[in-house]
Amino acid sequence: SNVNRYDTHKKSELRTIYNNIVKINKESPLYKIQESERGETQQFAIDVKESARHLAKTTASLSSPGSPSYNAFKKKVAASSDENIVSVSYVDSIDEATDLNKSFELEVQKIATPQVNLGQYVPRDTRSVEPARYTFEYDNNETSYEFQYTVFEDDTNEDVLKKVERLINTAYVGVNASIATNDNQEIALQITSNDTGLGENQLFRFQIQPESDRPSLTAMKVYGFDRNYSEASNSSFLLNGTQRSSQSNNFTIGKIFEVELKGVNPEGSPSTIGFKNDIDAITENIQQLTDAFNRVVNIAHKYDDAKKGTGKLSHEMNSILTHYGNNLESMGIMPTDSGTLRIDKALLSDTITASDSELNFQVLGEFKNSLVAKANKMSLNPIDYVHKTVVAYKNPGRNFNAPYASSMYAGMMLDQHC
Repeated sequence: SNVNRYDTHKKSELRTIYNNIVKINKESPLYKIQESERGETQQFAIDVKESARHLAKTTASLSSPGSPSYNAFKKKVAASSDENIVSVSYVDSIDEATDLNKSFELEVQKIATPQVNLGQYVPRDTRSVEPARYTFEYDNNETSYEFQYTVFEDDTNEDVLKKVERLINTAYVGVNASIATNDNQEIALQITSNDTGLGENQLFRFQIQPESDRPSLTAMKVYGFDRNYSEASNSSFLLNGTQRSSQSNNFTIGKIFEVELKGVNPEGSPSTIGFKNDIDAITENIQQLTDAFNRVVNIAHKYDDAKKGTGKLSHEMNSILTHYGNNLESMGIMPTDSGTLRIDKALLSDTITASDSELNFQVLGEFKNSLVAKANKMSLNPIDYVHKTVVAYKNPGRNFNAPYASSMYAGMMLDQHC
């Protein structure tokens, strides 16, 4: 999932999460995971944790601090007349005086692009430089870095370029390196900046130069990844007819809309950015919640079918559905045979416009709160849902905290002794 503001936490929230993990570890039994199932177990735990994260973010986006839990289902939903060119979301923390009937015309002329360096294409299975140690410098307008790589006698060009690729990618200096292949199956190193556009007085996103010694100069001439293939550029667009530009394709308009530029409009045919009507907005908010619920259910079924899950997650999600199912179904949120939810939009529309709609929204709020609790439980201890062999139960109430054993749950690190 993409990172957004709901991924951030206060110190007190992080402290609570840590304390809960330690508490779980204190009473958790000792267990083993079969060596042959280790990879599947890791993937299941990660999938459970990621689906919990997605569910937590969805429920957080449908929460309004200081107001009843169901009110957020009525929040505004932004809309674009062409999502393939301009996607938009609503900034729901705006000032109360902001005009929510406002709309904008946005004509994208050019999207912002990253800088790309593309080296010389060389044969994959031969070596084009002599065995030696080579050095180059990398500058990203803020800091300079020195990189060194060694070429050995039995290295091929592919080995060399993969060394440089790993060297750059593990340094996290604001670029991504990859191996490009042409029609002749020759390879070159491609380096792309993570960010787009150029700031004021910036001439480049990054710059690579070989060390001044002869071997480094020769190697860079052979591999050529210091060459700028395409420069970073800013976006260009008309906003209500006024020429604008941005260093990024993501920005805010009028403190109301978060916009992402994805393509270019035909000249004279701008995209319209505004709000969906109330019924469509409420339906989309409810759809987000049911989609997050279905994602958890589908992951549970996937691993239950593969005999990697215990069935516990499926049972817990089904229990929530059983508790709220009749009320949800009367609103048009229908359970399926597989335990997921689908929306009957006509019935839902009738329900949310009925005179007793507040009662239905209260049910939605309670359903959402149950999913919040479930997401927290899944995130704290995803291992609880996988098949494992219990070796020994701890003596209840007579154990010490084990703060350094929490990586099993928080970091998903499964070593050969667990």
